[in-house]
Amino acid sequence: MTSRSTFPRSHCLDNDPIPRRPRRFRMPTLAGAAAIVAGCVVLFASESPDAALRGDLAAAAAAVGALPPNATARDVTQALKTPLRDRVITVDATRFPTVVGVTFHALDQRSCIAARASARRLEGAVVVELDGYDAPADCRGRNDMTWHFMP
Repeated sequence: MTSRSTFPRSHCLDNDPIPRRPRRFRMPTLAGAAAIVAGCVVLFASESPDAALRGDLAAAAAAVGALPPNATARDVTQALKTPLRDRVITVDATRFPTVVGVTFHALDQRSCIAARASARRLEGAVVVELDGYDAPADCRGRNDMTWHFMP
């Protein structure tokens, strides 16, 4: 019994690849892929205000926790400005290493209410606690909210 190739003999001897159909540019496929990518960008970029603020507070707590106990007020301020660079803040490092106060300026009412609900107190190596804002009614149109960082 002899075996026969399914390709013509001339194909087996050439170095040419197997002929393929030409690929057509498919606009609907490209448009669908672009829509999926755009949806993912919007989904991940639209972080809720409470999650964003909580993340910023956690990053700031890590920065405070990494400081040596003999850091100067200027060192503390610089360390906090890095993770909070997208925020308008004031740092009170006069009582470091016991307490550092960080005031977030001009938070809108929605962010204020979300922050008091989800970022009132963060536990960890550095405890972060909100000063005031005991009730949602304390949140106004613009709010200057202070958190105390306690290493």
